[in-house]
Amino acid sequence: AVQANAAQQPVFSDNAQNGKGTISFAPGAGFANDQGLTTSYSGQLGTLTAFVIYKMNTSGQLGWTRLLDKGWDRCLVAGRIGGGGDVNKAGWGGGNTSGFAATWAHDASAFHIMSMLRSGRGAQQDIWLDGLQGSSAADTSLLPDDTFLSIGYNAVYSVHADSLNGYIAEILVYSNALSVVARQQVESYLLSKWFNVGSTNAILSANTSVRLAAGTKLDIASGTHEVARLYLDGAGKAD
Repeated sequence: AVQANAAQQPVFSDNAQNGKGTISFAPGAGFANDQGLTTSYSGQLGTLTAFVIYKMNTSGQLGWTRLLDKGWDRCLVAGRIGGGGDVNKAGWGGGNTSGFAATWAHDASAFHIMSMLRSGRGAQQDIWLDGLQGSSAADTSLLPDDTFLSIGYNAVYSVHADSLNGYIAEILVYSNALSVVARQQVESYLLSKWFNVGSTNAILSANTSVRLAAGTKLDIASGTHEVARLYLDGAGKAD
């Protein structure tokens, strides 16, 4: 990939997540000063499975903050969806009207895994944030899927968007729809690599945000464990 704006270069941030480097992006004063990368891939991604390890802060930005992009109303726009009350939600879709799969608002100060899957153009689009599924939506995009895939920002694709204010650690894009098992295997690999989850060092750092699905059982291993405060989503808090 090459920088989308010749005058503005994203920055490599050493040891930004789990001892590994990431790429950081910062929006400038207007689209002409934004940072992004453009790949040489212009093939079709109507059918795809994609994964992004990212951290983004969307406070005060416009309706879209891009992680991955092939242009508005084409096959792929992924990032912060909506505006106003949708701050720090994530979403993706073809880029036309309401055809976007979306997550809940989440911690903008931490890295997350966003997983995306679609079995064909016009088909259902699914999204997972940190392994939990968000809302789905059908692809409604109409324009040809022949543009270059960009990361963070591309001036040609900047309609109704801001560039990314945050970090991207890793991107995986498959031009096919992975099975449930295969998708979960990739997520497990990324969790181990970037968060030490499932590894022998699987200890979450202080203030790490954890979301548990309904019915989940929390198994505390033998030994001494101190939980200072447990916040229950939608049900108050328990100390």
